[in-house]
Amino acid sequence: MQINVFKSLFFLLASFSLVSCAVVHRGHIVSLDYGQPVPIEDQAIGTASARYFWGFGGNGTDILLKNAKDNMIKNRPLHANEVYKNINLNVSHAFYPLFSKVTYTITADVIDVTQDPSYPDRTEFTSELYAFGDSLFNYKKEFLGFFIERQANAKVKLQTPKGVIKLISENDFYKVLPVFNNYQMGQEISFESDYFSKGTIKAFGYNRVLVDTEGDADFEIEYTAITNEAEQPKEE
Repeated sequence: MQINVFKSLFFLLASFSLVSCAVVHRGHIVSLDYGQPVPIEDQAIGTASARYFWGFGGNGTDILLKNAKDNMIKNRPLHANEVYKNINLNVSHAFYPLFSKVTYTITADVIDVTQDPSYPDRTEFTSELYAFGDSLFNYKKEFLGFFIERQANAKVKLQTPKGVIKLISENDFYKVLPVFNNYQMGQEISFESDYFSKGTIKAFGYNRVLVDTEGDADFEIEYTAITNEAEQPKEE
């Protein structure tokens, strides 16, 4: 009887070890040279994956990157006068006890170079942080998906790189803008915190601002904690 119990326990532990998984994501902004949002239908996504057994098998990273690029071009080919802009690369590593899986995801905005942007110019103070189709990044610059709409429950609806619609907290991402919520990019601010008291704005969120301090390059602080603003950045 005890032998059967030990066998069952061993089988359960072995099965759990085979299905357990750890995932690591790395995001890279390859180019960010077009500051206007584009509709979701004008955004290209391509993926490619490979599995490795004890480090063997699968394709090399250069082949995966090419396959992901080819998949993106196939999913959203360019038409006349169109170019790819704001290209982003996300690499996902899933580790299992006996094998691993690597997935490359490439996204890009498709821009018609003959048409002027029909979106609002973000060079003036505004209360709107995201527009439909904007790319979302967390403070680590990891690509999260495309903005759809802001919900009433402090959530944001987005489309993931794989096309899945989901809700995430509106505090999970930031955006680099010249101005937002009466603050400017690069502006020095003072604030109340247990760790730091001043820093330089490097990105904006709905309820928080990402600040570069002397001790933390990615320090998050709520707008309500800002006590006063230092001198505005001088225009060159």
